[in-house]
Amino acid sequence: MPTFLSQKRLNGLLQLALSLTLMKIVLFSALGVRLSIHDWIKWNVEPSVL
Repeated sequence: MPTFLSQKRLNGLLQLALSLTLMKIVLFSALGVRLSIHDWIKWNVEPSVL
């Protein structure tokens, strides 16, 4: 029984770490996409507007 409990807790911690890592990856990739779009606009749109 104690081993089952610790296994369950371990699985919970693993799932939490995995979801946090996934969230971090999604956040950083979204941020990177936003920055690259901003750079693209800055280099391609603004000079032609000015």
